[in-house]
Amino acid sequence: MEDTMNGELTFRMIWQKIKKSAVRILVYAIIALIVGAGIMGISDIILSKSQFETKITYYYEGVEEGSDPWGGQMDFVNGIKSVSNVSKALSIKCNYTEEEIANLLDPVIKNLTVITDISDVNKTKDEVILNADYNFRIILTQNSDIDKLINSKNDYYNIVNAITATYIEDFKSKYSYSTDLTAISSVGNNYLDKYYNIKNLLSIMKSEAESLANKAPLFESTSQNLSFSNLAARAAALSLDLDSYKYFVVSNGIDTGSEKSNIDARVEEYKNRVTTYEKNVSTYTAAFESLCQQNNIIVPPTDASQLYPIVNQQGKEIIDNLIKSIDMLTEAQNNLNDWTYYQTSYASADFASKPEDERNKIIAEADKLEQGLINNANVLLTSYQAMIKDYNESYNVQSLVRITSQAIKTKDTPITLVVFIIIEAVLLILAVVVAMSVTAKKGEMILRKKLNVGTKGDEKINIEKNQNKDEQ
Repeated sequence: MEDTMNGELTFRMIWQKIKKSAVRILVYAIIALIVGAGIMGISDIILSKSQFETKITYYYEGVEEGSDPWGGQMDFVNGIKSVSNVSKALSIKCNYTEEEIANLLDPVIKNLTVITDISDVNKTKDEVILNADYNFRIILTQNSDIDKLINSKNDYYNIVNAITATYIEDFKSKYSYSTDLTAISSVGNNYLDKYYNIKNLLSIMKSEAESLANKAPLFESTSQNLSFSNLAARAAALSLDLDSYKYFVVSNGIDTGSEKSNIDARVEEYKNRVTTYEKNVSTYTAAFESLCQQNNIIVPPTDASQLYPIVNQQGKEIIDNLIKSIDMLTEAQNNLNDWTYYQTSYASADFASKPEDERNKIIAEADKLEQGLINNANVLLTSYQAMIKDYNESYNVQSLVRITSQAIKTKDTPITLVVFIIIEAVLLILAVVVAMSVTAKKGEMILRKKLNVGTKGDEKINIEKNQNKDEQ
């Protein structure tokens, strides 16, 4: 290959120049690397900020889509950074005063970052995620506004740990299960009131247990050896015994002074309700039939996946009110049927006409039945409360979310590995260019020196020759 090609440098010429400058390039490159590393090290110290980081991990289905444990939507980031969560952490966990909290709250929230992170991902061949750990990194970055309000950097550890712990506690409290049911005792002298007192407890307990059974079908309490479905079944069985108690009271027409008059009042109350709700159902049915004759009742689908047409706002309100009225009418009619049955039974039993001894025996037997039912219902309630405690402490809530890393100190720096490599590469290139330039410059100077020396000798020879010619 020729040394030049159309007046341009060739690769051969460049390689020859590099070989000539090899030692100088090596020296300059080492110097560039050392200087560059030093500059970036100093920049890293000046520009970097300390960060204090914890990590929490969620372990339930749906978290990857932003769902909470009960299927609703949840804003995880804002929940952690919320004023209530941070202020509660500063107050209860860190024991700051109200004045200190007021000063710290804003800078802490501004320098608090929550980053979503997925780890331990298990995918199919088609890159579909089968399972993974869904983490949130909670990072508090050092800031001068915070520095002047705290005693030492250790306070950063305490603050970020407190914010994390408070959030976890509130999360578990919010999504743990509880019941407002409390133990019952015999109430008043009205035996139908006594019946409904027990019935309400069993009905609510059974409903709550069935709901929990649907959410946790595999749960079995270690302390009670019961699942929620088992407990719901026991509540249902106890309700059958309660029906026997009601039949005993009603068939004997037990009237200690208020039952019969209360029955008559309830019959009239539910008759009035049935009349009212029937009118409402009739009114909304007519309104709906009228609405169906309009052309604009159906709103065109806005989504291709929508299977059913939807009505406009006016139609929706009418349908909702109609459904609500039908439900209320059904409930009122059922209650009317019950109290009408009580009224008929009490009239035929004629409790007041029975001998006093017989009445006392009937009342004593009713009291015995009631007390047995109350005892059994309270025992079942105690088991139910223990099951909820077991569930919250071990089965579900503790496994919903956990702190998987206590506060550690990290560093936020603009000098990343990529930046370091790019800068060092640029410095190396510059070092090579400078080294080659210096080599070329020195070679040119040597050449010029040689050329200058040769010219002066020739001039001296020419002068001597001229002098010799003149002498001749």
